[in-house]
Amino acid sequence: MPKTAQLVKFALLAALLGVGYEAWRWYSRPCCAPPPLGEVVLGTLSSLSVPGARPADFALVVHDGTGALAPVYHYDYDLRFDGRGVAELTYRPGYSPADSLIIVEKFAIDSVTLDVLWDLAAPLRSAPGPREDGDVPVGGSSPSFRLTSEGKLYEVAAWQPNPWHAYALALARQARASIPGEVWARCEAAQERMQAPSER
Repeated sequence: MPKTAQLVKFALLAALLGVGYEAWRWYSRPCCAPPPLGEVVLGTLSSLSVPGARPADFALVVHDGTGALAPVYHYDYDLRFDGRGVAELTYRPGYSPADSLIIVEKFAIDSVTLDVLWDLAAPLRSAPGPREDGDVPVGGSSPSFRLTSEGKLYEVAAWQPNPWHAYALALARQARASIPGEVWARCEAAQERMQAPSER
C-alpha cells in the first residue's frame, strides 16, 4: 500500500478512536467516573498501530443497542459483515418484539469500509475481557463482537477496559455508519410501531 494511503488510514483510525473515547466518557457518567484523561489517551496511543492487510477470511458480527430503556425506546441489533462485501442487519425493537417488527436487511459494503472495519477490529483480538461489575455503568450499553481472522474466532465481550473499549466504540460507530439510510429508516418505522399496543 502506498505510504500516503497508509497515513490516511492511520489518521482516520486515530480520529475514530478519539470519537470512541469521547463516547465512552459521556456514557460512563455519572455513576462511574472515567480514569484521568492522560491515562486513557496515553494508553490508547501506546497501543495504536496500523494493522496488516485485511485477511481474506475476515468476518465480523457487531451486537449493539440502547441499553436499559422503556420497551418503546429500547432496541438492539446484530450487524454481520462477511468480508466479501455483503452485510446483514437484524434489528429488534423492544425486548421481545413480534416477528412482524423484526427487520432483516442485506446490503453491499465497499472494500474501503471493510478495510476500516478491519483496522478497528484487529486490536480487539487481544482484548482481555470485560471490566469488573463495579466498573460497569448501571443500565449502560456497550457493543460486543465476534471477529474471524486467519482461521481464528475471537469473542469480544462488552465493557472491555481501555484502550480496547475505545476501539470497540469506534468500531461500533463505524459499523452503524455503514447501514444505508433507507434501511435505518425502516428500523425507525418499526420502532415507532412499538408504541401501538397491538404490536407489543
